[in-house]
Amino acid sequence: MTRKIALAVPILFALALPAWAQPGSSAEELRQASEVQSRLVAWLGPDAQTIQVTAVGSRIFLTGVVEQRATRDLADEVALASPGVSSSRNRVQARQGDRHFLDWLRDEGRDTMLEIRVKHALQREGLEFARALEVEAVDGVVSLRGQLESADRKHLAVELAGKVEGVKKVLDLVSYVVSAKPAAG
Repeated sequence: MTRKIALAVPILFALALPAWAQPGSSAEELRQASEVQSRLVAWLGPDAQTIQVTAVGSRIFLTGVVEQRATRDLADEVALASPGVSSSRNRVQARQGDRHFLDWLRDEGRDTMLEIRVKHALQREGLEFARALEVEAVDGVVSLRGQLESADRKHLAVELAGKVEGVKKVLDLVSYVVSAKPAAG
């Protein structure tokens, strides 16, 4: 038993280190971790500065302590919207996170209903592309993540989401790809 603990402690410690302190991290992993960290602060604000980002290949590991539940819960969405990231493991803790179970249940229900209202608003407009978007809501902050075919569609989706009652802020994590149209001959 003691041997297992002795082996586990260095592994757990290494996972908690920021990417720049990770022994054996490649230059690409260090660049990826730095880019995700910058995106976290840009999208989620100063509260995200305390999140440590570690990249292992195309996977991202997030650790640290933040103040707001929204920062903790939406950190995955921001990481997953970063180029080259295939998965994100979020171990960030929120100081606001110590809530009674009934408070947690009420908040989760409120967030889920807001997500449903945003998805419904997008689909109600007849926007077939709305199915391609991931919608996540936390305390009135809604993130839209996915890939669309044009900047116009992206703008329309963000605009419609922002008009839904209860939405305080929209994180636009949508990317778009301009598809090449065959030349008319």
